[in-house]
Amino acid sequence: MHGKDKKGIPQPGEKAMANESGNKHGKFLKRRKIHPQQAGFLRRGLAFGLDVVIMFFLSVILYLLMLELIGFAGGTGGPVSDTFRAIRAGKEVSTTVDFHGKTEERVKAFTLRLLKPRLGEDEYRLAEKMTAEGLKSEYHTLLDQTGQVMIAVSMPEIFFEFVVGYLYFMFFFRRKGRTPAKRFFRLRVIDLDGKERLSWYQCFERAHGYTASTLCLAVGFFQVLWDKKGLTMHDRLAHTTVIRIPRERRRRIRRCMRRIHQKLQDRFRS
Repeated sequence: MHGKDKKGIPQPGEKAMANESGNKHGKFLKRRKIHPQQAGFLRRGLAFGLDVVIMFFLSVILYLLMLELIGFAGGTGGPVSDTFRAIRAGKEVSTTVDFHGKTEERVKAFTLRLLKPRLGEDEYRLAEKMTAEGLKSEYHTLLDQTGQVMIAVSMPEIFFEFVVGYLYFMFFFRRKGRTPAKRFFRLRVIDLDGKERLSWYQCFERAHGYTASTLCLAVGFFQVLWDKKGLTMHDRLAHTTVIRIPRERRRRIRRCMRRIHQKLQDRFRS
């Protein structure tokens, strides 16, 4: 018999539970479970995908904030403050986002396009040999007269995104075992031994497992399809699994309907 934690979520037993209804898919894809409420592959995949989207925007916001702080410390300003400053000055603002390290080329091409009608042919050829920063420094007066400015925003480095990802997952797994995406899909990460809360080490191992699964061409995520207990690589590393939390609202409605039905039966009997 399975025990329950304080939130009424059944805890896993000593032996894994197998669902024989998956025989139509063959032995390889037969649905196996170590927990009666273990979440399926598709639902877990959708939740992880939503978490990746959330982490991307979170990384961009934190990265822009870091650039603003660095610019403020250096007295130059960051891309966000530069944009607002240009708008207040009545300039036409163009923004380029760097995904492949081509910010320098894009800014230089934009600057040369603005300078071409204002420079002679010989001077323009000399300008083509200059860098983007050199053009801004040399022709800042002419560029101000155009009323146009380009704000270059470089995307966060992959290392920065990994750091944000680790902190993101570790914080939410430690807190309640539910990231925003898992909360949306009514999922929760639990310990296989039935502990009420995941340890910091388990949270780190699970976040690290995501990285390992990704680097292994996502094989670690698909492992749930053939694993004997329905666990992924990161599940086994952290000794955890993901369960599906039933709708509490439906339970309340059912209880209410049962009470109404019982009262109606009592009235008819009397």
